Amino acid sequence: PALTPWWLLLLRLLAAALLIFALADPLLGRSPQAAGNGPLVLVVDNGWTAAKNWDQRQDVIADLLRGAGNRPVAIIATADPQNSDPQNNAVSLLDAGAASRAARELKPMSWRGDRMAAAARLQHAAFAARPQIFWLSDGIEDGSAKGFASALSAIGPLRVFGPQIAALGLLPPVRDGTGFTVTVVRPNRGAQRNTVVSAIGRNGESLADADVNLKTATARA
Repeated sequence: PALTPWWLLLLRLLAAALLIFALADPLLGRSPQAAGNGPLVLVVDNGWTAAKNWDQRQDVIADLLRGAGNRPVAIIATADPQNSDPQNNAVSLLDAGAASRAARELKPMSWRGDRMAAAARLQHAAFAARPQIFWLSDGIEDGSAKGFASALSAIGPLRVFGPQIAALGLLPPVRDGTGFTVTVVRPNRGAQRNTVVSAIGRNGESLADADVNLKTATARA
C-alpha cells in the first residue's frame, strides 16, 4: 500500500463498495411488494401490549400500503370490538386513500386483543381472490399465536412481522423484610438479556434501581 498511488487505492475501494452495495439489493425507498393479485390484508395487534414502539409499527404499515399499489386493502385490528360483534363485523375492502386514513387512525387500545375473534371475522369474509396476509404481531405468545397463524395461513399466504426486541413484563412487587422483590418475565425463553428495574416515586423521582439478568432459556428472573 505504501507504493500504491492514493487515487488508485481510492478507486479500488470505491469499486469494492459499489460491488457490495449492488449485491445487497438495496431498496432505496422501494416498498415491499405483495405477492399474487388478490387483496392485501393487514392484521394488526393493537392491544395494550402493542403500545411500545407504535410509531415503528405505523411505519411498517405505511411501507406495506405503498407496496400494495392499486390493490384493495383490508385492515383488521385484533383489539377491535367489531371482531366479536356478529351484527357489525363485515370486512371492508378499502382503496389506497381510505386505507392510508384508516391506518393513521389506528391506535393501541387499553385492553387485550382477541386474535381468534379476528381470525373468525376473516374466515367469514368473501374475497374475490386469495388475499395476501401480513400479521403485525406484538411478539407476545398468549397461547393463541400458533392457532392464529394457522388460521390466517388457511385464508391466504401469510407473512409475520414482529418486534426485534421482545417486550418484558413486571409482576406486582412483593414486600419482604429488607425491601421489595420484583419478578421480570418475558414472552419467550430466548438468549441472555439484561435489564434494569427502577422504582419511581409519586412525584416522578427515582428511588432505586436494580439490575436484572434473564439467563438463556429462562422466562423470568
